[in-house]
Amino acid sequence: MPMILGGDGTVIGGKIAADANGNIGVNNSSPVYRIDVNAGTQGTTANSQVLMQRFYTSAGNSNYLEITDTRVSSGSFWNGCGARIQHKVDSDHQAYIQFNGGNDYGIAFGTGVGSSGPTSVPERMRIDGSGRITTPNQPFSAYYYADPVNRTTTGFNVRFQTKRISRGTDGYNSSTGAYTAPVSGVYGFTWAYLYANMASTAQVDDGYAINGTAFYGGNRYTGSGYYGDGYIGVKGAVNVYLNQNDTFAVYSLVSNDASYNLYQNDFWGYYTAALIG
Repeated sequence: MPMILGGDGTVIGGKIAADANGNIGVNNSSPVYRIDVNAGTQGTTANSQVLMQRFYTSAGNSNYLEITDTRVSSGSFWNGCGARIQHKVDSDHQAYIQFNGGNDYGIAFGTGVGSSGPTSVPERMRIDGSGRITTPNQPFSAYYYADPVNRTTTGFNVRFQTKRISRGTDGYNSSTGAYTAPVSGVYGFTWAYLYANMASTAQVDDGYAINGTAFYGGNRYTGSGYYGDGYIGVKGAVNVYLNQNDTFAVYSLVSNDASYNLYQNDFWGYYTAALIG
């Protein structure tokens, strides 16, 4: 037989209450919402959880969808906790959506599986309270101090040896001058470098190489060009689509001169790489 609670403030066993407005309280004798649950007090150690709601099915394993308050870092304040909706199979925690839990008023998304508590599932994406995607960090690299790699008469990679800054996955190899795309997408590259001691007959073709294949944009500089006194300044920029693990390198071809060198300073040798789409 179903149990019917009257609208007279009935309290059953001190745990379930119904008031005259039709509000139901669970572990709450004074409900103010249609279903008003007092789930209890949060702990102070990481991975502590207060279970507010659980939905359960059995299909060879125990499958749960849990609504919890999860402490992601040790402490006693609200900013170390997040309201979380998470899938769980037996004792293994899986994908989740979490509100706050980083003191940024944001939303976090996790995927994967973890067997050592709810926070063992990796966070894959976070949108902070300002609407910025802060996880994952979009790949960005900036280097300076240009130097040629394996200088040949058929062209070579220009490498930039000193890291200025990087965010996310830094795919740049300063030893080879090649950038390896961490994910598929549209990347923006910019670069500049300066040749010194160039003969007046020298020619420089500026380009880039994808997976070792060179592309030239028609930019040819000569030893009697913009700067005179044997200097040739080269600048370039390009947006290209790269598949994951494709390589990109700034590529240069010098003709009619065997005595040149790259002018190595942090002003006339810079390089940036960023995932932009």
